[in-house]
Amino acid sequence: MDMNAWKLGWRRLEDQWRYQYRALRSAVDWTVMLYIILPGLFFGIRGYYSLWAEGLPGWILRIPFTVLVVACYLCVRMGSIRVLVEEGDALFLRQKKEWVYKLTLMGCTYSIILQVLRQTVLWVILLPILIRVFGWGYEQWVMVLFFNIMASVLWSFVQNKINISFSGWRHVLMGTLFTVIGGMGYTVLMVTYAEQERILIYVSMLLLLLNGLFCWRRIKNIHSFEGDVREEGKLRMKWTAFLLRDTLDRQPWFRTRRPLLFRSSNHLFRKRDTPQVLAESSVKSLFRMPVHIKLMVQFWVVGTVAVLLTPGMLKTFVCVGLIALLMYWMNGVWKQFIAADYLKLFQWEEKVVLSAKPMAIYGMMLPLMLWFGMVSGGLLFGWIGGIVALPLCAAAGWVAVKRLIVYL
Repeated sequence: MDMNAWKLGWRRLEDQWRYQYRALRSAVDWTVMLYIILPGLFFGIRGYYSLWAEGLPGWILRIPFTVLVVACYLCVRMGSIRVLVEEGDALFLRQKKEWVYKLTLMGCTYSIILQVLRQTVLWVILLPILIRVFGWGYEQWVMVLFFNIMASVLWSFVQNKINISFSGWRHVLMGTLFTVIGGMGYTVLMVTYAEQERILIYVSMLLLLLNGLFCWRRIKNIHSFEGDVREEGKLRMKWTAFLLRDTLDRQPWFRTRRPLLFRSSNHLFRKRDTPQVLAESSVKSLFRMPVHIKLMVQFWVVGTVAVLLTPGMLKTFVCVGLIALLMYWMNGVWKQFIAADYLKLFQWEEKVVLSAKPMAIYGMMLPLMLWFGMVSGGLLFGWIGGIVALPLCAAAGWVAVKRLIVYL
């Protein structure tokens, strides 16, 4: 088969997609993900439908437009430019400038398409809020979408130039400078002129011309091969690094002589029998590990958003589902704790482990369980419902752990 620049570019893109798929398949437990993805799709579609057809929650009606602008700017900054070069191209492709031009053009086109899709998905999600809360029309939405696409593409070219031209503190300084200046300009344009389509059209056309100029200069720039290879390597490994970010222990930013939580090692249980001591140790180990704290914060944010977006009495089912996922997760944490090498130094009787297990799992899931119950009860029945939900949720959680723990 005759090879040309276009076929080489497609093959490199296909190899990258295949590599990312294998990395995702090896790093994710798909059995667990199905329990998250399928309910997430259902509640996401149901929630999006409710934004169009049902009454909007009060907290959505109170969202300032500036908050949406800041969130959209963060999405604008997510773009990047691919040039599809590799380390081994130094001896071959650098002698064929036309191939380098075509590969760079293909990489830029691929990057722009991704940014168009990303911005379109974001603004389609925001469409019911913009129309029903802020009174936008579809023409205004299309113009703002076009402006955001142009801004995202321009930021990608600027960020690529900074990444390949600067390093060390200069890279940090230039990145911070352009982030601040770009954020100020983007915020002013969106807040001041989002409802003035003509001005936004002029600005968008200016950005389109700038993007064409940056794209042409990016294609013709063949003298930054080392920087391009370094940047391509980072982009190829970005998702792999994201998936594996928590597999290795990192050095903490600062060290303390005592942990931030349970600093005085106060007792959690009145009784000091062996099962209580073992359960207490597992609970304290969970809340003293930064990795687990980070995951719990993420689960807390996602769960709270799910409860807020779910309409009516469906909040109860979402709360029950979140508590079930929490129980399953903490059961895995308990298994990891009890299998630790330092615990194997002691001869634990089986009845002690079985007695400690429900207390440990219940203690680890209690804070988040109470929070989800309080939020659900408060949204359904007011502040009285939130207060009443606390003891009910605590009692129901303990009964569920005692009854279901034998099946985990």
